[in-house]
Amino acid sequence: GNYPKFVRQYLDGTSLVKNAVQQYKNDVESGAFPGEAEKY
Repeated sequence: GNYPKFVRQYLDGTSLVKNAVQQYKNDVESGAFPGEAEKY
């Protein structure tokens, strides 16, 4: 995006969230999540 000149970006939060959601989706679709540790 466009940031003011005085802003320094230390973290790309958008990519971080997109990657986490994609990993969750992959785990659910493959059956890896939820595993035994996440079940009641």
